[in-house]
Amino acid sequence: MDSTEVTDHELLDAASRLLMASLRQSRDLNIEIRQALQRREQAEHPQPADRSNTTTFQILRDVVGGT
Repeated sequence: MDSTEVTDHELLDAASRLLMASLRQSRDLNIEIRQALQRREQAEHPQPADRSNTTTFQILRDVVGGT
């Protein structure tokens, strides 16, 4: 193996490492974006903790209130 092949091999290894690092950063950024979008959606459309209790209390309120 001559010095040119070693240099090419080293360059390929370095390029591979940089590509993998870039892909990891991209994945991490995509995860952060997805989590931010989920938080925004939850803030825009909050879900009650227990809908059955809310419905039951509303029915009782209506019965007691005579409506």
